[in-house]
Amino acid sequence: MAFVRLLFPVFLAVFLVNCSIPQNVLAAEALVARVGGVPVTVYELQRAAEKILPSQVKFHGELSPEKREEARSEAFDLLVDRGYKIRYALDEEI
Repeated sequence: MAFVRLLFPVFLAVFLVNCSIPQNVLAAEALVARVGGVPVTVYELQRAAEKILPSQVKFHGELSPEKREEARSEAFDLLVDRGYKIRYALDEEI
């Protein structure tokens, strides 16, 4: 158990670094929100929304603005939840 407690911060750091590598500097710096001190960037929101959208619609047709906004809203909620989990892990020194 102690081994897991020691490695968890390392895995968390690697995960966060891989999730937040920006395509360009401006996207990395543009914040959408800050959840418990954890930043949520425009780039992260765009990536999360793209994962939610069905891949077949991306290739075979247009998405309505309503569907895009729905995916963006769902992605934002997921990123806020992730921010709270990260804050909890940091506070509990997990």
